[in-house]
Amino acid sequence: MDTRYGKVFKLIRNQKNLPLSYFEKIGIGKSHVGKFERGEIMMAFDRIDNMLQLMNVSLGEFELIVNHNVPDFQNSFLLELVTAEFYQDHKKMLKLYEESKETGHLWLVIIAKARVEGLNNYEANKVKEYLASIKVWCYFEITLAFSVVDFLSEIEIIQLIDDLKIKKRRVYGEFKYRRRLYQLIYRSIILLATKGNVKEAKKGLELAIFFGNGSADFYISTLNLLANGVVTYLFEDRTKGISMIVEGLQTIERLGNLEFSRYHEQRILKLLGMEYL
Repeated sequence: MDTRYGKVFKLIRNQKNLPLSYFEKIGIGKSHVGKFERGEIMMAFDRIDNMLQLMNVSLGEFELIVNHNVPDFQNSFLLELVTAEFYQDHKKMLKLYEESKETGHLWLVIIAKARVEGLNNYEANKVKEYLASIKVWCYFEITLAFSVVDFLSEIEIIQLIDDLKIKKRRVYGEFKYRRRLYQLIYRSIILLATKGNVKEAKKGLELAIFFGNGSADFYISTLNLLANGVVTYLFEDRTKGISMIVEGLQTIERLGNLEFSRYHEQRILKLLGMEYL
């Protein structure tokens, strides 16, 4: 049993001068809290999240302290890889792919390989089996799905976004979780739309609203505009759809993210089978 969580939790509680009984107001007895802090029991993730919120501590802050204020290797690796993809830095992506092989971590290898050279049937099936078995969607699992959703069939994408809705977690409110979740949802929407499934694509747009739509996040609002633009172009009004897509891309570019804008433009052009907008 990993005792770091209990130890860090106790450190935060003591620092705030809170008694063990403080958490009884949310139905968690002091004996359970004490056992958790001593590493005698492990507490459900949602209960830990509830206790942290009661102390005005975010889950992200807690995880950072648990990892000695250094992001864990997996998340650091994923951040580097996603950044390299957005800037289309193929040299960097290849370097990270080679590094992933040295870790011996199957999913990191698959995520990196998906970006560098694609997945074979065996690898794609391994991912599908794993995604179907997930009980709790944490940051790594959401990132894995985001990385390989291009390799999923239409029905598998539908099952994926349905599962995300069913297993909605409070942790999705954390900034990095929320961003990755929306990236996955909007990528899935565009894929479903380009596969001709207007019903499920629009359900995906409704799901984004269910999760809050990310309206306070400029980047996510722009992804929303791009996804709506693709759906509008394919099923409603081509001229209006193109206008929405161009507006989204130009907005990204105006903020100095030219490479980022080109990344999304090239991806959309490829999926729509177009040479230019």
